[in-house]
Amino acid sequence: MAPVTTPTSEDLIPEIVASPPTPPRSSRAATWLAGAAVVLGVAVLVVQLITLQAARDARSEAEAAGANAVAAAGRVGELQAELDGLTGAVDELEQGIEVARLGDAIAAGEATSATETDGLPAFPSSGPDPAVQSGLRLSGLTGDEYYSGERVIYAPDGENATVWLVWAHWCPHCQNDLPALATFLEESGADYPHVQVVTITTSIDDTRGNPLVPYLDASQFPFPVLVDPDGSLATSLGTPAFPFWVVTGPDGQVLLRRPGEFGPDQLPNLFGSIEEFVAG
Repeated sequence: MAPVTTPTSEDLIPEIVASPPTPPRSSRAATWLAGAAVVLGVAVLVVQLITLQAARDARSEAEAAGANAVAAAGRVGELQAELDGLTGAVDELEQGIEVARLGDAIAAGEATSATETDGLPAFPSSGPDPAVQSGLRLSGLTGDEYYSGERVIYAPDGENATVWLVWAHWCPHCQNDLPALATFLEESGADYPHVQVVTITTSIDDTRGNPLVPYLDASQFPFPVLVDPDGSLATSLGTPAFPFWVVTGPDGQVLLRRPGEFGPDQLPNLFGSIEEFVAG
């Protein structure tokens, strides 16, 4: 019988080291899942970092765009101010031209033989004014004066020129000219003793705002106001729009007709030219 050899611990150790036991399948799955979780976490972190950087870039672009918009708005404001200045200069130039034409119109009227009439032709949209060119002479106007409540007649008196102003209570341009004219007459009217002012309120329509009667009562204008409910007085002067200015000489001859605002700065030139014509 062969002898039996009993293995020692030294003999068993190499076998154990060389062949470790295989872990169970559940442990391998857990290890794989843990690794996947780490990878996923890193991926999420990377996405968050990319998103954060994109947000920062977008905010920087928005701030730059906002700064550019503010700068552009400032430049627009500067350009608007420059445009307003140019517009004002053009307006002043046009008013100066109108005043220069006034002297020519008065001189032309003085040299033209006049024909008396009860009514003037409509003011033309362009070209020479036939009332001035034809030497028409307005015989006079009759109407009801608001402040006195009397029916009055304004006819040439041979001594004074007349500035007629046709206006409507709802017209914003008239609402500019009327107080300017009132202030001018109160402050400087005595400097023009040969010029009288008569105004005509027409196209009355209280549904359009600024009702006439409260407006007149509140304003207390220092010049006569003839009330023209049917528009006949305005028509007799050939009114095309509001406000409408007409100047007639001491004999009633039409020296000037002009629609539109006159402006407070030009009133001294207007009245000065008329006073010089009559007195000189």
